[in-house]
Amino acid sequence: VIVGSYDWIAKRMNLAEFVDIADPMFTEAAAELQAVGSAEETFLSQLRQRVNATEFTGTVPEIGPFLDQARIAIVPERNGGGFKLKFLDYIFARVPTATLAQAAAGIPAELQREMLLSDDLPTLVRDIVANMDRLDALNGMQERAFACGQALFRWSERGQRLKQAI
Repeated sequence: VIVGSYDWIAKRMNLAEFVDIADPMFTEAAAELQAVGSAEETFLSQLRQRVNATEFTGTVPEIGPFLDQARIAIVPERNGGGFKLKFLDYIFARVPTATLAQAAAGIPAELQREMLLSDDLPTLVRDIVANMDRLDALNGMQERAFACGQALFRWSERGQRLKQAI
């Protein structure tokens, strides 16, 4: 699963580029990809015409059910910067995460160690396909990432740091 808002051009570019690479490889591996999130219907229609293994949901009332059914959450963002809050959504929903190393900038190293990190999109897709049926390994990743996230992102500590910064 990939969750996001695809209203910004950089997010649309990331999604389209990833899907163009991933969809044929996922089709061959009998895997499914769900892209969950808002986007102009014209954009989604164009993407739907060129895929086999990918579903584009458009806007949904809640992402929880999609995360509950996901085996791996993906952050394939080459364009755009900053800390990506979707990492925390994935980690605290207890979904193993696969990402480009550059997209994980700002994520503490100990948490990055609990993700599938790849240097480019074709490698990211190959890593996902190679690991998607390794359920014990994926479960261990999400358990360690969840525990690490709980330790790193405690509101009591983060709230105090925010208060001090203000």
